[in-house]
Amino acid sequence: MKLSTTPPEPVRYLPTSSPWKHDELRSNLERVDIRKTPHLSEAGVDFVTINPNLYAPVLEFDDGSVLTEGVAIIQFLADLKPDAGLVPVLGSPERYRFQAWLNFIATELHRIYSPLLFSP
Repeated sequence: MKLSTTPPEPVRYLPTSSPWKHDELRSNLERVDIRKTPHLSEAGVDFVTINPNLYAPVLEFDDGSVLTEGVAIIQFLADLKPDAGLVPVLGSPERYRFQAWLNFIATELHRIYSPLLFSP
């Protein structure tokens, strides 16, 4: 698996317990600066072939399929190491509260603050 992100690397800005920070999970982290043209990965691959929507993060599996959306990727990566306790246990009420917060952040907060953070 390979995880493509955009600079600045989100690993630096998330809490220690975040799946992004877990050393075993970020061993194949590859940054792609989608603000530059052409949109090349560190390996020289045109990012549009990985995700035509040109946004990150993208988790690329060994078979070439991809998973997009940070909320889905965070949970997938954390579920790879359930003993690490990175997210609440799958199927627990706490897990669904966790998902509710992730979705709130991704939809409501992102919508409000994106123009402030990403406008030139």
